[in-house]
Amino acid sequence: TLLRLDLVEGDFLGEPLRDPNGGAIDRVRLYDNQGEPTALTWNENDYGMLWRWDLAKGMPIGDSLEWPNEEIDGVCLYKQKENSAVLVWSKSGAIRCWDLEKGNLLGEILEEQQRAILEVLVYGQPGKQVALSLSLDGAIRCWDLEKWKPIYMPVLTDSAFGVKLFELNGKLMALSWGESKVLRCWSIEEYMYLSNPQELHGDGINEGVGELFF
Repeated sequence: TLLRLDLVEGDFLGEPLRDPNGGAIDRVRLYDNQGEPTALTWNENDYGMLWRWDLAKGMPIGDSLEWPNEEIDGVCLYKQKENSAVLVWSKSGAIRCWDLEKGNLLGEILEEQQRAILEVLVYGQPGKQVALSLSLDGAIRCWDLEKWKPIYMPVLTDSAFGVKLFELNGKLMALSWGESKVLRCWSIEEYMYLSNPQELHGDGINEGVGELFF
């Protein structure tokens, strides 16, 4: 069940939103759909089904986005030239992309060897975007979101738990970290890390890095 709350008045808005198929809603992502507040919901224990919701009207938008026989592990929302889109990755390591306004499938990434994916990020301006996936094997892979093909060689980190993207002198870079408490800066295009890895020290840093902000 999805509840809408007026944060000014403190009152609930309309009736609770319930999965049209009677399933549970345990994951929600909000996005802007042509200026309208919209939600994307799914249940990670159900097989491959996501719903789009018009939050103002309290109604589902169109049919569900379906991925038969796949368990959804996570999503990454991003903006295309005109519409919003979503990259969805499954527990088998595959990635699919849908146009959130039209509801049509835009592309799919299938690897020869299935790897559990921890995170997917999108980088670049609309129309010139790439996706980076961080897998459980510690590899960062880069994908062309127009051709749905891998670009560059995989960057092999050491048990990475997280990755952040940024641009440096026109080049795509990444910072990765893991349980080893080592922070590495990578050039994705050159398939190498820059300078020496930095071990993190200081009071309270006794575990692996969980998150990084900059």
